Amino acid sequence: MRITPREALKGLADLIDKDRFSVSPVEYRRRPAIRVVSLNSCSMTDTIVAEPHGDLVVFRWSWGDLVGTSTELRKVAEIVMRVLDIEESPILPT
Repeated sequence: MRITPREALKGLADLIDKDRFSVSPVEYRRRPAIRVVSLNSCSMTDTIVAEPHGDLVVFRWSWGDLVGTSTELRKVAEIVMRVLDIEESPILPT
């Protein structure tokens, strides 16, 4: 059974820790998306866009890089939380 981008985003949003992040449904360039904001640092925020891709939904960062697919929701949620967490982010200098 095919999953829609909105259904996939809801599943992803449900897995993101609400004690550490705010998650809001949005549209980004006319595509369904969620806005994820770190509650520890509002500068750590991004939009995750969902796009259909065959029987799957792919998730992309707002700049277009692939985060993962709807078959790996838990892994995608962990990546999003790790990147947007000020304490764990692999993109910030230590």
